[in-house]
Amino acid sequence: MGIPQYHKQLWDYHRMTEPASEQVVNAGRRHYDTFGDLGDKVFSTLFSGQVAEQVAEPKSGSEWVEKAYQGMGLGDSQITMQRTKGNDWWSGIGATTFLSEFLENVEPPSTPIEDPTKDEQIAEYLRRLAEKQDDPELVEKINAEAAERQAAADAKKANAAQQAALMDETEIRNAARSAAQATSNKLNQIQQAMDGMGLGAGDGTHSGRKARTDVAKKLSGICASNPDFAKVMEIAGRLRRIADAQQRHKPNKGVGEITGIESGNNLPRLLASQLMDSFDEEREPLFFKKYQKRALLQYEKTQKEDEGRGPVVLVVDTSSSMGSGDSHIWAQAVTLAYLDICRKQKRDFGIVHFASKVVSKKLLKHSDLKDIDKIVDAVSFAPSGGTTFIEPLDDALWLVKNEGDFKKADIVMVTDGHAEIGNKWLRRFNKARSEMNTAVYSILVGNSCKAEVNEKFSDEVVHLARTLRDDKAMHHLFARI
Repeated sequence: MGIPQYHKQLWDYHRMTEPASEQVVNAGRRHYDTFGDLGDKVFSTLFSGQVAEQVAEPKSGSEWVEKAYQGMGLGDSQITMQRTKGNDWWSGIGATTFLSEFLENVEPPSTPIEDPTKDEQIAEYLRRLAEKQDDPELVEKINAEAAERQAAADAKKANAAQQAALMDETEIRNAARSAAQATSNKLNQIQQAMDGMGLGAGDGTHSGRKARTDVAKKLSGICASNPDFAKVMEIAGRLRRIADAQQRHKPNKGVGEITGIESGNNLPRLLASQLMDSFDEEREPLFFKKYQKRALLQYEKTQKEDEGRGPVVLVVDTSSSMGSGDSHIWAQAVTLAYLDICRKQKRDFGIVHFASKVVSKKLLKHSDLKDIDKIVDAVSFAPSGGTTFIEPLDDALWLVKNEGDFKKADIVMVTDGHAEIGNKWLRRFNKARSEMNTAVYSILVGNSCKAEVNEKFSDEVVHLARTLRDDKAMHHLFARI
């Protein structure tokens, strides 16, 4: 059974809309005229999830295609066909990566393998044309040209058969394994980017699959043009999973639930030991004295329903020092993790990028957090310039105070801590945020981060682990938001 025609049409359409795929096929054709046949087979395998049956008698000139394809052992490869099966774009990207890597790892034939089909067809046409002619001289001329075409076709067939015989099956197998691993890495990289963005899940419908494919296309282009982006996505995916777990396990306190011990004079809520003092003649005066001062120990209970979490304003350091090591990558990954929290919990999101001054400010409604372009724009920055904490923190606090939708916002600063602040500003800032009941958290990243300054204006400072093997700091990171 051959390759279904619509598989070939899908592969043709993919190459037409994705120039990189067409370039790979054209590169292969410089050495193998029938390289397109191999592309058809690889695409069909990924799209159908099944290895094509071996062709007992391949068409003349394509013997090498069959030998190469069977030697690849795609059925034993590490490619995850679950992702490519039934999806022409994922299959196209997989086939393109596979073919490109295969070409890189296989020694090209000493003589290019050419397709004899066209010469054979022309030779047959000329022979039939000669049969219809009455002029002997013309017949002789046409038959001579037909013979030349047939000789060319026979030479191409002989060369194709010879090159197929000379193919090193071990080399083909090794090249195929390398190509399969590269393909799997490429597909995983794109999926990882989707996970990092929090956009990897779908609803299983046709429109849902199309939406995910559109997202994958965009992220594939970004990964190709920005080498750091893949690393950001890897870390962001890990942070996002930790954030999801942390948010799921937050206690949801109901009305009237005991949450602790406090001072007061609410008799129904007094601790039993305190209540017993009122029946003791010696302790009764002390009991009433504490009652008047609201100093008796009583149970603390929730008084009203949780009003829900507020927005998040992220203040991200983009100064030159953040370009040292992976600091900027971690900062972008943290940003994506908080974006994902806000998207899922329908919380608005603000971000302030700063260096020696505020570089940019963006306010995003939770409905904007599904837009890939807006997400990438909010996350991206190029480290440069000096550092000041004063202007960005003032701007963040102003947003909380004056932007109606950000009244309940928490402020989270992501920095390496390299800045100085004055005591006068510090007193003013802490007084203002205390009056507004605004929490400020600092997340320190980098190899030489300093906590001293951030501790002066933050409710809590977290040193983010610089290795994915340590989850402790990352779990703590999302506990308060």
